[in-house]
Amino acid sequence: MKKTIGILLSVLLLLGCVIPAAAVILQTDWDVYLNENADVPKGIILQPGRDESERNLSWYMPAGTERCSVLLSESADMNGAKTFEGETVRTSQGDLAAKVTLTGLAENNTYYYTCLTGDEASDVYSFSTTGDSFTAMYTTDIHVSDEDDDPDCYKNQALFFSNVLNQAIEKSGGLDLLLSAGDQGTYGLRKEYTALVAPASIKGIPFATALGNHDRRGADFRYFTNLPNHKRTPFDGFQCGDWCFVKGKVLFLVMDSNNGDGMAHSAFVKKAVKEHPDAKWRVLIMHHDMWGQTMPSREQGNRMLRLLWSPIIDENNIDLALLGHSHYWSVSNVVYNRESVQTVEKDSVIDNAQGTVYLVSGSINHPRGGTDFTYGPNIGVGVEDPSRIVYNLIDFTPDAVTVKAYDYETGEVFNTLTLTKADGAEKPAFSPMRRVGRWFTGFFGRVYAFFNNLGNYFDLKERGFDVSFGEMLKD
Repeated sequence: MKKTIGILLSVLLLLGCVIPAAAVILQTDWDVYLNENADVPKGIILQPGRDESERNLSWYMPAGTERCSVLLSESADMNGAKTFEGETVRTSQGDLAAKVTLTGLAENNTYYYTCLTGDEASDVYSFSTTGDSFTAMYTTDIHVSDEDDDPDCYKNQALFFSNVLNQAIEKSGGLDLLLSAGDQGTYGLRKEYTALVAPASIKGIPFATALGNHDRRGADFRYFTNLPNHKRTPFDGFQCGDWCFVKGKVLFLVMDSNNGDGMAHSAFVKKAVKEHPDAKWRVLIMHHDMWGQTMPSREQGNRMLRLLWSPIIDENNIDLALLGHSHYWSVSNVVYNRESVQTVEKDSVIDNAQGTVYLVSGSINHPRGGTDFTYGPNIGVGVEDPSRIVYNLIDFTPDAVTVKAYDYETGEVFNTLTLTKADGAEKPAFSPMRRVGRWFTGFFGRVYAFFNNLGNYFDLKERGFDVSFGEMLKD
């Protein structure tokens, strides 16, 4: 069975290395993006800050570099630029990762920035801040893959993702946020991530990245990212812990679903919700699919995920959960206490949902094939053909959250979901017995998390990554 699965996965990986005909960036232009001298510093990623007044940046630097900083201006010619000094972190490859936070940003404004590695400057990029209304692209399982038998695979897959992103930018009229529910890379390698963020277009959109199970195969997710409100516990994995940010009236909770420590997850979400009482909408992002049930071989693990996460999500009145991992696009019914309480159909409008809607997107580079699958009983809408490349545009306003699902090949919307909520709308009361149950599952999850993270640490060492056990406890 393992050999058969391995062969099938290998075929899927090879198929994923083919660029579909819909690609719009020319290969010659893309080669310039990935040229060793075309993007210095390497791997620049713009990420959300704690709120709209901040942005976080990260990139790689040579060992021995004494200084990293960012120049920020409201003018394209960088006149009157302000300097933001950063900190450096030693990577598992012995060089450095720069971490810089930009502060004092005003809403509804455009800024220009350049990253400095010592005195060596990057190109000038720009980003815009927003108010209470904004548009996000939601995707997952981008899976840029560095394959030994195809040295161009990661380049081609990063190119394809860039073309999907470009279509989303065109359809939206301009993206304000990019949300990814994990598995940005297949092996968690630096070259996968640096190729992913190579084009200039992505450097103008804050990129919120969750940790996927494939991202855990390498060490570089830790160095590649610069996450706001990122708090580690002794039971977090090496690459990432939970983190969050606020944009407009939305609290985004980005969780590490690879980590079974339900006690830490619950405490983190509760604290974030308490500290942001003005956030009308709560959106949780994590990697693993809970309700799709399209792959029977994963159901044992999925049952544990449902036991662990359902009470955390219900107790904290999460409106929308964005998931991945299964590579099957689907939208759940409104779910509370692991049961459907309101039906979601194609192009639904849900007023004052008495639970949570779970949205799973398909993979960008490794879509599933075939039609021999069924969805679980809590799924409201799903695709019949999982090989379609899909992405989602989400319009956030104080009064509504509207999700439009797009087919990349046709460029057309194939489903719309709208959530509305009155100010002060009541949610179901979380019972004391469920609170006790959440504590027990969280405790046993913590024990599992310790051994799981220890195993991941030894796996990293075996794969040749220069990591120390003490690093697991540090930001």
